[in-house]
Amino acid sequence: MSFNPSAPDTGPKGNIELIPEGPTPARCARVIEIGVQKNDLHPEYGEKNKVVIAFSLPNHKININGEEKQRFISVPFGISMSNNEASTMAQYVKALNPHAQNLGEFLDRPCQINIAHYTKRDGNTGERIDSVSPIMPGYEVAELDTEPFWFQWDNPDPRTWEMIPQFTKDLIQEAVNYPGSKVQEMVDSLSNDNTDDLPY
Repeated sequence: MSFNPSAPDTGPKGNIELIPEGPTPARCARVIEIGVQKNDLHPEYGEKNKVVIAFSLPNHKININGEEKQRFISVPFGISMSNNEASTMAQYVKALNPHAQNLGEFLDRPCQINIAHYTKRDGNTGERIDSVSPIMPGYEVAELDTEPFWFQWDNPDPRTWEMIPQFTKDLIQEAVNYPGSKVQEMVDSLSNDNTDDLPY
């Protein structure tokens, strides 16, 4: 999946507190190409080639197995890959790396994101990325405490696949262009490898 700039899953889990609304420093930690997605809520918008972009938030921590780790937030359901200068993707390019020639050049880039709260369909409150902008000159953003990665649709990597949250894997496997794709070939190969290891 080409890109020429001339997208844990969003929302608190369990009893995790919401990230406060407002601006906060961040670093791009994950770029996951999820293929061409349908829009069931607004089918009139058509199918879109999408990418999930996830950020690590150094100023917001969570305890994972006794260790303090940076919180994550991602763009809900991905953002469309587009060269339109008014698009959300153009906003991300400008904020993360105006000279990017591919999505991987977003990784580990500091920026500022604005967190907004919203009411989900089940009545609970969720959190989302309202906007992303360049970090202020001279502002130091702490380094990532997790390994950044880019999952490429046309060049899928098994190791990277295992690092993707299950919800996002499901989105990928529901993509319009998943059947017959290199991603499906890789997933099927991994499934066959695991089957070969089963005792009979």
